Amino acid sequence: MDAEEFRASFSMPLGGGEIYRRPPHHYRGVEDLQVHYEADAQGVLPLLPPGVEPVDDPVPCLVKARWAPFSFHGPYHEAYIAVTVRFRGGTYRYIPLIVTDSDAPLVAGREIWGYPKKLASIWHSWSGEDMSSGEQFAAAVERPKGVPLMRCSMTCDRVADKSELESLPALSLRLFPDPEGGERPSVAQLVRLDGAGHIHEAADGSAFLFAGRAALEMRAASAADPWHRFAPRKIHGAYFCRADIRHDPGTIVHDYLTESDIWT
Repeated sequence: MDAEEFRASFSMPLGGGEIYRRPPHHYRGVEDLQVHYEADAQGVLPLLPPGVEPVDDPVPCLVKARWAPFSFHGPYHEAYIAVTVRFRGGTYRYIPLIVTDSDAPLVAGREIWGYPKKLASIWHSWSGEDMSSGEQFAAAVERPKGVPLMRCSMTCDRVADKSELESLPALSLRLFPDPEGGERPSVAQLVRLDGAGHIHEAADGSAFLFAGRAALEMRAASAADPWHRFAPRKIHGAYFCRADIRHDPGTIVHDYLTESDIWT
């Protein structure tokens, strides 16, 4: 491979074997269930990087369970927790825990934007796990299989307005260890991602967005996957939508190696 071909490469493996290409990455017909709730800020603090603080106590959070039937990474499930935080005067949704069930979105999310993705067993259905019909949409995360990290469900009670959903940029920590084993990482950055999305519309122009009652539990007290730290104190409700999404390159908002004295 010559220098020009190498400069044109974006990710590994080289020579056309990349698991993902340069953003933007596109997603179509994505179905999202999101439960809005409050958690104990003291439980959240140990999973936030330096300088990133909960916006309040209790802190607003959301759990999102996603089914992407089409994407540049193929079809996959995903679920994550987003915490409303402040950093240097800006308000963000920081994502401390996120899982998927496919390698391509895992690798792309970790390498490009720093999302701490792990592989997990993720289930979603309009029926129960025994395939009985019901009026609730449900989702669950297990890691490993049989250990329930998160379960949620909702009813679709009314058509919601898009103005009900607060739009905040996402914030993640892009942390790459030193390959020589040093204490100082090779990369330690806070990355902002401003997602672009369009919620589908019905024939009358109303959004494919519904609000309803919610259930949410985080049962397993797992030291390896501490979802229980974000257990709900109060549940406000849930939304279900179908949308098209585009992920563009992010923006580095802070570099811990050059803008702080943590490793000096």
